[in-house]
Amino acid sequence: MFAIKKFKLIISVFFIYGFFFSSNLSAQQQKKNHYLSNICDSYFKEYEVSMGIPPYLLKAISLKETGRWDNSRKESFTWPWTVTSGKWSHYFKTKENAIRAVKRLQLRNIQNIDVGCMQINLKYHPSAFKSLEEAFDPKLNISYAAQFLTKLYKNEKSWHRSIEKYHSSNPRYSLKYRNKVNKIWKNVRSREAHKKRNAVKKAYMERKAKYKQSIKNNGKS
Repeated sequence: MFAIKKFKLIISVFFIYGFFFSSNLSAQQQKKNHYLSNICDSYFKEYEVSMGIPPYLLKAISLKETGRWDNSRKESFTWPWTVTSGKWSHYFKTKENAIRAVKRLQLRNIQNIDVGCMQINLKYHPSAFKSLEEAFDPKLNISYAAQFLTKLYKNEKSWHRSIEKYHSSNPRYSLKYRNKVNKIWKNVRSREAHKKRNAVKKAYMERKAKYKQSIKNNGKS
């Protein structure tokens, strides 16, 4: 009887330890995902401002191309180590793994490959990057996409048509793509406006609380 109780106790300890260890790993993975999801985001505004691209358009395109759903944040996020070839697409955990995957595809003589934050196609943009290392550099990837998009705008005189041409010159595919990007773009603008309103409200409430506290402190002195 004592041996059975001891065995049950050991099992319980291992179960509890496994639960907390698993929870800790899950939390660490969420932090890592959050960090990686911000890598692409950290460059969008820089190139939108410097190149005259409408706010959040680069992010909207990137979300269409690489978006992953984050259940804890209840929103999609961009992923820098995304590789797509035809109907096959994969979110790799590291830049190195993504580069190896592209090299394996190229060894199979597959050239139609989209890479990085903005899913630049290596077949149709062969001179975009000097190496795969550059292709998966978020800043360089987004910089090239921004240049390409502004070039399209100069020709098309319309951001909506530029969005279409960013994906394809074939109306069969481009119009559907534009509609999807526009929907994401609208949601991103709405979400960012909501965040700004909340930030302003929070700052106001903090100032108000400090003011009340200072009045209270002055009354005591």
